[in-house]
Amino acid sequence: MRTHRVLCVLCSLLLAPAGAGVLATGTVLATTGPSIITPAPALYKVPHRVAVFYPGQYALRFAARGARLGEGQMVIDFNTLGYLGGVASFRGYDANGFATSWVATLYNFHLTAPNMMTVDVLDRFGTSRLGRLYLQRAPQGDLVGQIALPKTPYAIRFHRNLAL
Repeated sequence: MRTHRVLCVLCSLLLAPAGAGVLATGTVLATTGPSIITPAPALYKVPHRVAVFYPGQYALRFAARGARLGEGQMVIDFNTLGYLGGVASFRGYDANGFATSWVATLYNFHLTAPNMMTVDVLDRFGTSRLGRLYLQRAPQGDLVGQIALPKTPYAIRFHRNLAL
């Protein structure tokens, strides 16, 4: 019991100056650029009355054979700046038949025609464009259209599993 008290007193004496230093200096928020927490503004702003229909969790239901995609999921939501953004993961195979999997950032959502949304498919860091999605929202919430990787378009369909 006495040993326990001695350890508690020693710990409090050793940690008190460090804690006081942290409290005295306060906290500083710094960033060197856009990140997941502090995204860059998108190039386009989708009107809110349209954008509210897109957030959700989606599963790949169909992809044309040439896209070489077997499975896929994506999530779309609003980021902290109020822009639509998302992430997608795909599993498939390459031109040699080897299994592949990749993660993409979805950003720069913009309307290109009535009920037609174009989305940039970026690498997982959001720095390089891998392709584009050209999507129409079906009445039940599914997203139907094409995926261009990098420029060749292939038919694609995502089923909406969950609205966010």
